[in-house]
Amino acid sequence: MKKTILFLLIVILSSWVSINRTNKDIITEEASFCGPGYYPDHEYYNLFAQEVIDAPSYNPFLLSYDSFYYSSKNISNLKNENIEDWQKYLNISYDEAHYLVFKSARKDLQSLLNKNTVEDKNLAFVTSKFIKKQKQALLYLSYAKYLEPYMAVISQNEGYYWGEKPVHTVAELDYKKVFTVLKNSWKAEKDKELKLRYGYQMVRLAHYNLNFSDAISYFKEYVESLNYKGIMYYYALDQKGGAERGLGNFIQANYDFFQFFSHTKNLKEQAYNSMMVTQDLDFENILKQVKTEDEKNDIYLILGRKAFNNPISSFEKIIAQSPNAVQAKVLMARAINQLERDILKLNYDCYYDCGEQIASKRLPVSTAEDAIPFLNQTLDASKKQAENAKVTDKDYWNLTTAYLYFIQKKYDMATSYLAKVASTTSNYESQKNKLEMLIHITEQPKITSEFEEVLMNKYKINLIPTKDELYWNRNGTRDFILDILANRYLIQGDTAKSFLLHNDITALEYGPDINILKAIEKLYYKKDKSDFENFVVENIVPVDHLQQEPRNSRLQSFNFPEYAAIMKGTIYIRQGKFKRAENELKQVVPYSVSTSEFDGYANIPNTVFGYNQIECFECPASTTMVIDYLKDFKFIPRLMDKHNLAKSLIKLEQLSRKKNLLAAKASYLLGNFFFNTSIYGYYRHILTYEVNNYYTEKYRDIERKLNMTISSKYYFKDYNWYANYTDDFSLPLIHLDKAILISKDKELTAKALFAAAKCEQGQSYNGWANTIENNSIREKYHNGSLNFEEYQIALVNAKNVYKRTYFKKLKEFDNTSFYDKVISNCLYFSHYVDNY
Repeated sequence: MKKTILFLLIVILSSWVSINRTNKDIITEEASFCGPGYYPDHEYYNLFAQEVIDAPSYNPFLLSYDSFYYSSKNISNLKNENIEDWQKYLNISYDEAHYLVFKSARKDLQSLLNKNTVEDKNLAFVTSKFIKKQKQALLYLSYAKYLEPYMAVISQNEGYYWGEKPVHTVAELDYKKVFTVLKNSWKAEKDKELKLRYGYQMVRLAHYNLNFSDAISYFKEYVESLNYKGIMYYYALDQKGGAERGLGNFIQANYDFFQFFSHTKNLKEQAYNSMMVTQDLDFENILKQVKTEDEKNDIYLILGRKAFNNPISSFEKIIAQSPNAVQAKVLMARAINQLERDILKLNYDCYYDCGEQIASKRLPVSTAEDAIPFLNQTLDASKKQAENAKVTDKDYWNLTTAYLYFIQKKYDMATSYLAKVASTTSNYESQKNKLEMLIHITEQPKITSEFEEVLMNKYKINLIPTKDELYWNRNGTRDFILDILANRYLIQGDTAKSFLLHNDITALEYGPDINILKAIEKLYYKKDKSDFENFVVENIVPVDHLQQEPRNSRLQSFNFPEYAAIMKGTIYIRQGKFKRAENELKQVVPYSVSTSEFDGYANIPNTVFGYNQIECFECPASTTMVIDYLKDFKFIPRLMDKHNLAKSLIKLEQLSRKKNLLAAKASYLLGNFFFNTSIYGYYRHILTYEVNNYYTEKYRDIERKLNMTISSKYYFKDYNWYANYTDDFSLPLIHLDKAILISKDKELTAKALFAAAKCEQGQSYNGWANTIENNSIREKYHNGSLNFEEYQIALVNAKNVYKRTYFKKLKEFDNTSFYDKVISNCLYFSHYVDNY
């Protein structure tokens, strides 16, 4: 849908391209397209460089999803055809012709024609001898420069739909006077090249003045009659096509535009725009009219481009008559680009556990089964060309065949075709070397220490970013290599390397895993690390996002051992392993801060052991949290860091082991703590590496977190994209159940029952999500087995698996003051009391 919308937008914007051309038609034209913030060309690796075809004039018709035309990086390689004609005609260099036509001032040309000198040193080649020989050409250029500022179409409705409104238009010229000058010059001129250019100017003048019939007649009288088809003949034909369209002669207009398309190097996309916005566009009909083989190939190219999803049918028609046609190379490059997007996934995401559907976990894998027939068809077509005796450029087809075998994971076949590429031209050699490297890395059965040496010695430049490389670049050759390596390391059990090739250590905050952390520590402390291991370990340290230059510099003050101790301590606290937590956190050097706000480690308030009297995350703790029984536990300070928190938790746990009232209170505070630091609690940030409880990805519905398991089957790429915080509410319930069991104080019991009810509700949330996962309710809805109404009913039934046992018990304590407080403040409990 996004592609369709973008196409329609471009067509609308393009609707005035032909008619709004300025005098720069004879010099140059540029156009750019802008769309919404969606960039699909950033969503694949782009391993096969389409521009390896080395045909800049056709580069706009390579495959791009971001814009209607491919934005060429090699446009500088394409010389301006108009300037080339001038170069040949004047017998000067291309640069001299370019300056004369584009840059020189009209007044300087007039001065030179009048035998005066000029200060412009770039016109030194315009000697008296040159002027004598090329006087008529200089007179033409002088008059063309006079006309240039005015060569914009008269708007029929005072609006301009393509670009900004021009400063001048042809309306400011004396039409009859200008036409008379051009006509007289045409008649006086003996040289066909210059006569053709004057004829072009007359056709354009009439077209832009909206004198469409005159433009057509001028073309016949002053252009076609010359029987001379230099490039300006087709520029004039393009102007005639615009006039034909203005008169409603759409079939003729499109044929004219196509002729211009087929014979121009520089303006093919503009010619194509003119066809696309003209009615009665029928390429099959144009095909019947074309005369040359190259014109037929252009038609098939356009039809193949329009087919979009499968250009091979048009490709085969081209090679049947022209096995060496550049148009065939363009369609093959487009097909390969599309296959790469479909098969070499930048990310592996799906609603269900699609990873289980793939037997091999070795990347690259394709989840797009419908791409396989197209891959086979494209490979067969490429092989036929590589083996066709009539094909002269075998190197290109050996490259494409090798690449297609590569994405099939048939590395021996890919290597055999790649070995046949003999060309040393830069584009072919670069693609060959890249593919040799990719095959070498991807076919490795295991990434050994010996192969790590190869990576650093042979492929280091492709592996390690330069200082000026943007750290967020995600779709290049380097990224593919990292994905392959990370995948292989995960398969062979080297967790640390797999994780660090894609993430710094802070990504682990989104899904804390003690085993990954320990693996990273083991690698960090390993003695005599190899160069490759040092490269991997460097990625432990996060990027300094505040640093401007270089953009990928690391935080200088980062202390990994202390960071790891805090992370492990936090994980252990969340697991209820307080002694282990304290043992880790005692390694952290105490530090003071200038504010009482929690900073991620210190300034944890003692209300973390209380309960929330209102449900409000954005409200201050003073209005939200209440803590009871604090006077019974004087060892709990008002503010704590995580180390002191761990020590307080150890003492509370020790006290809770007894069977007295103090033990019941200690158990109650422990139960409160575990709920408050769950993702549903007011202090959910304390153990999730955040500095406040503002809503973040980490607290979102667990359904979204399930996607994390998809990518983790292949690598740890984008580990921080899907947070994984699922609470174990059995921990607080162990303590709260004990408080309920041993308490002889009804108020305390009522408070513990309500706290337990909140944990039960948390279990309900988690259990509901797990039920969805286990019973594949989502999958049934997405594949159509359940309609929306049935889906909703299934969700409700899944939620109702969990009963409100603690609410039921709390009803028995209606003679307590806490009961009165709860029933007034908790509408959910009030609803339960009234209805159950």
